[in-house]
Amino acid sequence: AVWVAHPGWGGTSSATPAVAGEAALMLEVNPALGVRDVKSILAMSATYYKTSTPLASFEMNAANTLNGSGMHYSNDVGFGTSNVYNAVRLSKDWLRQGVAQTMANWVTTTSVVATTGAAINASTGNITTVQIQVTDDVQLEALQVINTLKTDSFSKLRIWVTSPSGTISELTRSSTVGAYDAVLEMSSNKFFGESSKGMWTVSYEFTQDVANSGLVSDLSLRL
Repeated sequence: AVWVAHPGWGGTSSATPAVAGEAALMLEVNPALGVRDVKSILAMSATYYKTSTPLASFEMNAANTLNGSGMHYSNDVGFGTSNVYNAVRLSKDWLRQGVAQTMANWVTTTSVVATTGAAINASTGNITTVQIQVTDDVQLEALQVINTLKTDSFSKLRIWVTSPSGTISELTRSSTVGAYDAVLEMSSNKFFGESSKGMWTVSYEFTQDVANSGLVSDLSLRL
């Protein structure tokens, strides 16, 4: 494969075709792979990003899919830099003990908290938490948090979710949005490989004092 670098070319404009080419090579050696197989292989074969800036943002989750050691994940670079060599080698024998993982056989579950609304304190340092007990035991590939949110100061609102295993994923902070009054859907890949079963906690906090408290209601998790 020949890689041609263009000065000033970066971001998703370069990442998208690069990963698309990597996926094509994976499917070339194993055309039977499903879309979710490709996603799993890309995550498991990624290389820890060894530079000073994002290094501190890498954390281990509680996944038991990779030798029971968890997956390294960063909000900046996801599971790390893509490693074509590792991904293609892993793809070759991926389905030896199973069937292709597609959207058709993806098992998901939704847990809902029916609430009339929980106030988000207007003073910084006061954290509002909403807990959801999940009884289904699903090996996670992604998590979606859905809630109805009303606030005059969304740009100062921090939202994060904590899994039953203690893994924390920050969903939003320092947005440019001002007022918000609608359904808000947020997603995270940080819990990849973890079990869904147990108590989940979604937390809300204003990073600065604001004039009016916020309101969150109709919270649900899609796992």
